[in-house]
Amino acid sequence: MDTVIETLPVKVREKLDMKAKASGRTIEAEAAAILSASLESEDLETQLTPPNGMDKLQRIVWEAYGGKLPGNVVDEFLAERRKMWGEDD
Repeated sequence: MDTVIETLPVKVREKLDMKAKASGRTIEAEAAAILSASLESEDLETQLTPPNGMDKLQRIVWEAYGGKLPGNVVDEFLAERRKMWGEDD
């Protein structure tokens, strides 16, 4: 029976082997450490939930505003348009 490591592409296996030797681990232990670190570093639910269009849009907006979302975007937009159309109060 093949192990997961034996089924990896040769270049990936070679890189994994180099990392294992550098850290003083077996190739299997290195693979386990990488998988563990990856799964522990991120929210598993986020990893397993495929992004939908709204999630992608929210990330784009969040990044565009540097994480500081403006407060009254709609009100400001409407006020700007009313002024442009000569309808301001």
